[in-house]
Amino acid sequence: MSEQWRETVAVGVVVDSVAGRVVQALDLVAAHLPPPGQDWGCRLCSVESWPCPPFDAAARQVVAGGLRLAELVPPDLHHLLWTPGAARPGFDEGHADG
Repeated sequence: MSEQWRETVAVGVVVDSVAGRVVQALDLVAAHLPPPGQDWGCRLCSVESWPCPPFDAAARQVVAGGLRLAELVPPDLHHLLWTPGAARPGFDEGHADG
């Protein structure tokens, strides 16, 4: 049986830093990741496929805040971020494996 949640770590950031300004969105991105080996659905939004609407909204906030989404999402999920051909802001720009 696979784990129900991905392992996470807590990190302190300065409030007026780039990460500090989007800290709530960072929390939502992490909370709405699918469990390992089950990339088809969100654990919190049980009826939603992944990426679910709350993850998508939070991810776009993170990117708008100046952070790169690819560095916050496990590599095994990169292929599922936004639809193929759609702009993946903060992910594709200058990212060789995006």
